[in-house]
Amino acid sequence: MQAISQQHILIETKKKSMSGSDYFAKNNLDFREWDVLCRTCILLERYNEFSPTFATQNLHPDFLAYNDRKEPIAPIEITEVIRPGYKRGAFWRTGDPEYYPGYDGVDSVTNPWDLLQIAISKKQTKNYAEGSWLIIYYDIGRMSFEDFETPFDIQLLAQHSKKPFVGVSIFEKVLVLSADMNSLVELYPSPHTIAPDTNK
Repeated sequence: MQAISQQHILIETKKKSMSGSDYFAKNNLDFREWDVLCRTCILLERYNEFSPTFATQNLHPDFLAYNDRKEPIAPIEITEVIRPGYKRGAFWRTGDPEYYPGYDGVDSVTNPWDLLQIAISKKQTKNYAEGSWLIIYYDIGRMSFEDFETPFDIQLLAQHSKKPFVGVSIFEKVLVLSADMNSLVELYPSPHTIAPDTNK
């Protein structure tokens, strides 16, 4: 069982000496999942939302979370969304723009929220214990959107209000973390911004 705040410090320290190719290497998936969990929990705590204090890494789902008394809170699944055609590992290994559609900044993602729905729908087919959380790392930066001026959290909540994402209710909580890991949105059960997107 690891203290999430301590894990966050260790991860941030290690990331300073890691290249992009190291970070996105297949054998560092566990590290990236810890990174997403820690960053999410740090933002929850910073904005006075309930947050796990301890966690253990697991096979299915990815983590088991605990409160400050080390009592079980919830199983937590981590997933992510990346833009179609983006071969992230190959791009960071080689630097070849061929592996990164839109690298030149002119190819916007026309259906960013459809990709999020696909990620949620895939999780519907899995059997998760009652009370499970889903944390989605949305690794598509706002500059890749057709509307790149409206903050990430505002766009996401507007889309969810207009066309609710199907499948979120199988989880106790669904959270979406932005590509830069600075904005956090709760999609379910109470859709709202936790950490606003303040990037200009």
